[in-house]
Amino acid sequence: MGYLLLLAIAGGVMGGYEYLDKIGLIKHTVETNVTAQGNWFVGESKPCMTRPYTQAFAEKKRGYAVEYFNCDDGPPHSVSVEFWGRKEQPEYGQVFWKCTRQADKFVCTETAGFAEMAIKNRP
Repeated sequence: MGYLLLLAIAGGVMGGYEYLDKIGLIKHTVETNVTAQGNWFVGESKPCMTRPYTQAFAEKKRGYAVEYFNCDDGPPHSVSVEFWGRKEQPEYGQVFWKCTRQADKFVCTETAGFAEMAIKNRP
């Protein structure tokens, strides 16, 4: 009886985590690329966009959505990004974020996702 109760609790915790992650309430941190002009001030926010993978690539799953944050026309920088949203979003062609520059990282919150036709020559 105690074993079944423990399994039920564990299942509820896992389901709860997945639900909270799905609605963007779980924080993740990745080292990734962000386009950023040199005049992006600490504390300033900008709208950014990512494009999820249309198929698996290397160790990344299909739908991996945080490989490259396109925020402005600046050069890409490999930086730490703390984000609120899901890593894999295979149902979307574009994911939109609000990203804030901090002294040592960027913090991004997902704002929307849109399905679009897949780009054939992308991973």
